[in-house]
Amino acid sequence: MVRSAVAVAQTEQPETKAAAPTVQQEQEQRAAEAAAARYNPVVRDAAAFAQAISALNSERTGGTYTITLTGSINADPVVFTSNAAKTIILKGDDNPRTMRNNGSRALFTVPSGITLVLDNNISLNGNDKQAVIVAVDGGTLIMKTGSALYGAGKNGVSLNNRASFTMQGGDIGDNSANEKGGGVCVASGTLSKRNRGTIDDTNSAREGKVAYVYSSRQRNTTAGPGVTLNSNIAGGSGGWE
Repeated sequence: MVRSAVAVAQTEQPETKAAAPTVQQEQEQRAAEAAAARYNPVVRDAAAFAQAISALNSERTGGTYTITLTGSINADPVVFTSNAAKTIILKGDDNPRTMRNNGSRALFTVPSGITLVLDNNISLNGNDKQAVIVAVDGGTLIMKTGSALYGAGKNGVSLNNRASFTMQGGDIGDNSANEKGGGVCVASGTLSKRNRGTIDDTNSAREGKVAYVYSSRQRNTTAGPGVTLNSNIAGGSGGWE
């Protein structure tokens, strides 16, 4: 019994307190938290989203910025500032989130130097406004699986000079245009829909209700998974009718 008691006593060690963080460690922690808020803002309402966009537009450092929505919001139109090469990823959290156009202009305008990526769990709703949802004016738009564009009273995606739209997934439907390109209208630029995602015939227009390219290439039947569209290739090889 004595030996046992001694053995137990020898294995017990006094508790040691963790060393308090140094001033440098605290500064590094604050800097890391500031960088996370700066490059990866998490927003739950329209006010927080507007604040994140304002901060992003004033940022002159290029790089990748990820905005995560934790709630569905009504957002005023956004024009990204082309002051550095930026990739802006917009996505929902673990649940599907919707952003509705609260203005009379394009919900997003994407100028040269800016790449907008619509990632998982994010839907852009045109809210029946007579405006495009995304106007790509010299920049780049990428749609991924889990994203959607719908509800525009004019047309879903408009591509202007030197613009680029790559559809890697997602859905474009229930948009309308008075003349051309109900789902996607390419004025000048490139459209590349890979064999993923869907631009369906719930979109409407006089010509090219699914997609129209201003070289008279159009598609009026659903372009679903397995169908490619390439604005650089004419005829059926490019997915046109």
